[in-house]
Amino acid sequence: MDHARQAVRVIEPEEEAQRINKLMEEADERTREILERYGGLHPVTFGHCGYPGLCVRGTARAFCIGCPFLVRRPEYLDRVDFVLDGYLKAADAHERMGDLAGARERQRMVADLRQLRMEMLLLAEAERQGTWTPHWKQLTVGVDE
Repeated sequence: MDHARQAVRVIEPEEEAQRINKLMEEADERTREILERYGGLHPVTFGHCGYPGLCVRGTARAFCIGCPFLVRRPEYLDRVDFVLDGYLKAADAHERMGDLAGARERQRMVADLRQLRMEMLLLAEAERQGTWTPHWKQLTVGVDE
């Protein structure tokens, strides 16, 4: 029951910032480097895991498509495009084979990837305009000054 409560809890930004700051204070040099670079542990294909302690995928979380804890990295847009292209081809192949269930599943992934792509484009534009700074860059502000 404790695991179920933990899985549905809402992550408060201040609480998460305190958790990362505590990790930074207690971490060795390599862990601090990862925290500074990604804002969390467990880099994944399209960004990094925003809260790896809640992941139900264990260590098999390469894509994290549709995961609410995925912290998107706009600079990985090319990865999204590559995987999206693969799923489009797979959906077409399943449809041509008559495997409509397989085609539908791939189309769901295509829809999620298109959504992820749009979110990354919006984040990149916001960063370019200076209205948003990625969390992993906020952690390093003032470090070099």
